[in-house]
Amino acid sequence: MKIFITQYFPVILSTIALIFSILSFWRTSKRYRVFFNDQIDYYLDSAVYCNDTSGHFIPESAVGYGINFSIDIVNTSPVDIGYFDLVVIDADTHELLPLVTRRSMPPRFRDMIFYRENQTNPLLPSVHHMPEGISGVLKANAVTQWDLFVRAGEDTQHIAVSFCVAMKKPPFARRNPYCQDNFKSFRSEFRVCNVTGWAELAKKTRPILGTSYQEAADRDKNHLGFHY
Repeated sequence: MKIFITQYFPVILSTIALIFSILSFWRTSKRYRVFFNDQIDYYLDSAVYCNDTSGHFIPESAVGYGINFSIDIVNTSPVDIGYFDLVVIDADTHELLPLVTRRSMPPRFRDMIFYRENQTNPLLPSVHHMPEGISGVLKANAVTQWDLFVRAGEDTQHIAVSFCVAMKKPPFARRNPYCQDNFKSFRSEFRVCNVTGWAELAKKTRPILGTSYQEAADRDKNHLGFHY
């Protein structure tokens, strides 16, 4: 018994302490998973909008002629995780495309509920989960839903969505060609989508309601600041 206490008991205590340390590190470490929705939808004018308290459409809030795709981010860690540099880029020209976020909307609409046109049932619009901005927080133990509505040119063929998270990039992580150089040391996510002919596909979904692409683009540019 004395030999056991003097020789093995300290080893057992050290092993237990190590196990508790590993468990504690795992519980407090940052962990997340990203799920890119494969469905891409193409919209004409006034596809994303707000309603007033009476449920009536507010024309000044409307954004249209664009591409929408969704991302779900599951933060399974007990701490919030910051994200930044959320961008959508023309993958062929590397031109930055206007992404509609709450911070890009006029202040009067930023705290309102946004809706998105339901192309199969116009009477039942979808709630549009607009990201706060190009930077923000992924809440702990929660799912963050992003509906990314981007204003693309009619001739855009490929778009890339990219964002970074406030975590050090692991060794041998795949290279993100759309991440800014000063953010290369952070973990990042990206996806490239083929949207060739999106404007024509949008026109087939529903008739143009008296507004051309350029008219809608000019209107949105005037009343939306696209404050990144």
